[in-house]
Amino acid sequence: MGRHFIKDGQRENFQNAFDENQAKLQDYVTEGMIGGGWRVDKEGEKEEWFLMCPWNSVEQHLDFAKTEDFQKYARSEDHLDGADIKHAKLLDI
Repeated sequence: MGRHFIKDGQRENFQNAFDENQAKLQDYVTEGMIGGGWRVDKEGEKEEWFLMCPWNSVEQHLDFAKTEDFQKYARSEDHLDGADIKHAKLLDI
């Protein structure tokens, strides 16, 4: 799960960069479809993009960061003030 904090005035640029490169991320994810969207209950005027990626492990996520495709996908990060990335696992209890 990732919260992406967008630089002021960069929402459209971030969206365009993400749209151009999201297939590179989706091609690497093997457990389902990625999903995301804009936070509607934002705090103040700050824009926030939320992204869900169904990685099969933390290692798979970290391995993606070592690929050439990640370097292209990461262009959207030029428009960020920061990000908060968390890994979670569904428990079958």
